[in-house]
Amino acid sequence: MLAEQNYRAPMFDAVTYAQDKKPLFAVKTNLLFDLASAINLEVEVPIGAHWSVLGEGVFPWWVWERKHEQYCFQLLNVNLEGRYWFNRSANNPVTTGWFAGLYAGGGYYDFEWKNKGYQGEFYMSAGLTGGYAHTLSRKGNFRMEYSLGIGYLNTQYREYSSVWGVDEAWHLVHRKSGNYRWFGPTRLKVSLVWMLNY
Repeated sequence: MLAEQNYRAPMFDAVTYAQDKKPLFAVKTNLLFDLASAINLEVEVPIGAHWSVLGEGVFPWWVWERKHEQYCFQLLNVNLEGRYWFNRSANNPVTTGWFAGLYAGGGYYDFEWKNKGYQGEFYMSAGLTGGYAHTLSRKGNFRMEYSLGIGYLNTQYREYSSVWGVDEAWHLVHRKSGNYRWFGPTRLKVSLVWMLNY
């Protein structure tokens, strides 16, 4: 009985508890894609104090049928990126501050405007990224991230015209094919981030 009366549970404060929380992963969306009605989702997983791995998917798949003017924006894009975060310290939470990364990805697309369009069965891009992330809330769960990617993009494309036929259906008329290569800025992000902890 005496031992029970003398026992006291260990004390801790809220600040220590908050510092002991570990980041599990972050969910992100690129607001620039959102403005263009392009559904996108990113998941980033921290690995240790300085590294993280990011997976990204973009999937806008819509066609507007405005009385025989077909607006088409169809894209399936997947990217993977490895990042190194600089200046990690107790005052700088995981996946905040400056970072540099290496990315690679690809996908399919069909872009059309005013009955002229381009289709690509597959395209690929790879390059370097850099950026900065900061917290928005006191707890640090909500953040903003800004990044720019520079790299190489290659795609084989088909140019076509869409024609409304007498059978009351759209027909794609092939015009020409080609190969497009680009070296320079390949991606721009202004992302809203939600960090999940455990």
